[in-house]
Amino acid sequence: MKEQSLGKQPDLKWIDIDDLSVDQNYQRSADSKKSKATINKIANNFHWDKFCPLIVAQRADRKKYLIVDGQHRALAVLQRGDIEKVPCCVISSSNIVDEASSFIGINKDRVRLTPMAEFYAQVAANDPSALEIKELLDDVGLKVSSTPPLHGMNKPSEVACVGALKWAIRKHKKSTLKQALKSIYEAYPNTEGQMRSMFIKALCELITASSGLNREHLIETIKNIDPESAQDAARSYVKIEGGSVLEAATKYIARAYNAGLPKTERIEA
Repeated sequence: MKEQSLGKQPDLKWIDIDDLSVDQNYQRSADSKKSKATINKIANNFHWDKFCPLIVAQRADRKKYLIVDGQHRALAVLQRGDIEKVPCCVISSSNIVDEASSFIGINKDRVRLTPMAEFYAQVAANDPSALEIKELLDDVGLKVSSTPPLHGMNKPSEVACVGALKWAIRKHKKSTLKQALKSIYEAYPNTEGQMRSMFIKALCELITASSGLNREHLIETIKNIDPESAQDAARSYVKIEGGSVLEAATKYIARAYNAGLPKTERIEA
């Protein structure tokens, strides 16, 4: 391995929360709606087993330690008001250049948790909502992809859009989501990339709104629809007519379903 300077080893300390500060010259603002939601979530669900040590720096010209990484965690602790000290990793720093460089290195080289990895972690942690989705997928013969599919081309028996599944569980019945997933899988048992987020959502909307839906005809309809093309068509429609892409995609599938059927068997588009 190439020889290189490993730098000075950091010190590990428990530091009083009031002795921490932030240098706004390189730190991101915590005033955004997303940041405030993150801070509230950490504060309301605080547990030491889930709290990572902050990365802080101590300059000779500053009395307080400057937070390099962990600003949201520190603000969450401050918001709670019942924790005096937090664990910190104190890095070697003499000026803002060192700290900003550390800030970039820590955040740039960080591997973000994918929705799929988070799902499997939630299953292992016995999270009720994740277990509910897993049980439903098991019944259909599907599973969540273990890694992000290349260009969205997940295997026929795998689903990558965990967010769409959670959305469907919240808004529709489990049986509705199950029917939508099963219909897509039976229509495309050997074709990659058909378990698309918008396609799943649109089918759930259609199934919920149409009590007289014929399942066999729905599967035949899906066989002649390319999910990506349907989504592109829906987006084009919205640009001209307005409305939501989900609504337009649902109507697109409804029109395809009704094509060639007598009026008595059609569903409302």
